Amino acid sequence: MFFRATKTYVFEESQRVIDNPMQGFYIQIDSAEKERIEALPEKGVHLVLLAYNLNGFQQQELTEEKLQELREALETAKQNKIQVIFRAAYGFAEGMLTREPEELTEVSVHIRQMAAILNEYSEILVCVQAGLLGPWGEWHSSSFFTGPEAETKARNQVAGWWHEALAESIQLQLRTPQYIRDAAGAGIPLARLGFHNDAFMSSQSDMGTYTGSENARTEEIAWLEKNLPHSRTGGEAVQVGPNAAADRSIPEFEKLGLTYLNRKYNEEVIDSWDIQSYQGENALEYIRKRFGSRLYLYQVKMPARIPEARINNKISLSLQNSGFAAARADLQYFLVAKQGETAEYRELTLKEANHHSLRLEGRIFFAGLERNQPTALGIWVGYGGPGEGMPYMLANEEGLMAEEICFFTELEYRNGYWEITD
Repeated sequence: MFFRATKTYVFEESQRVIDNPMQGFYIQIDSAEKERIEALPEKGVHLVLLAYNLNGFQQQELTEEKLQELREALETAKQNKIQVIFRAAYGFAEGMLTREPEELTEVSVHIRQMAAILNEYSEILVCVQAGLLGPWGEWHSSSFFTGPEAETKARNQVAGWWHEALAESIQLQLRTPQYIRDAAGAGIPLARLGFHNDAFMSSQSDMGTYTGSENARTEEIAWLEKNLPHSRTGGEAVQVGPNAAADRSIPEFEKLGLTYLNRKYNEEVIDSWDIQSYQGENALEYIRKRFGSRLYLYQVKMPARIPEARINNKISLSLQNSGFAAARADLQYFLVAKQGETAEYRELTLKEANHHSLRLEGRIFFAGLERNQPTALGIWVGYGGPGEGMPYMLANEEGLMAEEICFFTELEYRNGYWEITD
């Protein structure tokens, strides 16, 4: 009996910081500030919270001019490879003087108008924060919150309208675990919902984010970890204090799947992490490395000799994840064969996935390979596919990474077989 030899490669994670799409530090920009969005790439910023101010439209539909402002902001972000966290409100600069519509039904009209445009740009949206209610759309101090029942009803109606209008792929984020449970009780699937916290580590309750008992913080974070493992959790760390210390905040970020954080508010908190250490590492660097997912190629199993015909050429690749959050479901994975400047891609199948690891399978077969040229074999990961998509850089040593591809071996053609040369 003839047994085909198998080659196994094992790789290690690098220690470098990688700023990948859909995760990291963000800055807030008003939707009317298109020029600021255009300038972000040269500043090394790829993530924004796009604030869409609806002040002036409390009693009318959004005009085409106002809707065009949103289209242009999103298109500018797309063209400059910027990803967007979206929030609309009836006042940002207006603060506590924000004035809401007289009738909640006006909000439903605005949601449908905005969602029609947001759906066209779903590929660059990290999430949509429900917003709209209260100053800054932060779901407090709303004129619709005239009592506990009225508040719950208003919150659930706004969340429900977003759920009905938004594309299924867009995560809808709510402000507290209780708001999420209320929305789920009103019929919105938990799989659709995520969590954002505009008061990370600010107090024992994070300014009312966690409520219900003396152990609310521990209980609510445990509930989120169990029930929303898909959440692209983010927000703001607002003040320096004992709760913001690295040894308290980082373990919570790991449980919550921290994906994004405001870089400008509050800078004192972020700068404080830069003078702390965590597990022997600079705390700020530790956090930067682990925003969202941090995937790296861990193992490859493949035949040492690959017949030219499409048989016995199965390849299995394992990725590990050391990030705070699980890898997003919309990441795509491709096996790559590269000869000189020419590359061919074949999509890999995701066979198994959990927070800490992924297993991919595929077939090594590339119709356009030239037999007389050495061929580098690698993996491409990203959003939207190679070419027009957004590449996701694996956290492997720089020696493996070339451009957007992690290369793991080379092949040469000999007598009807592609053979590993290393």
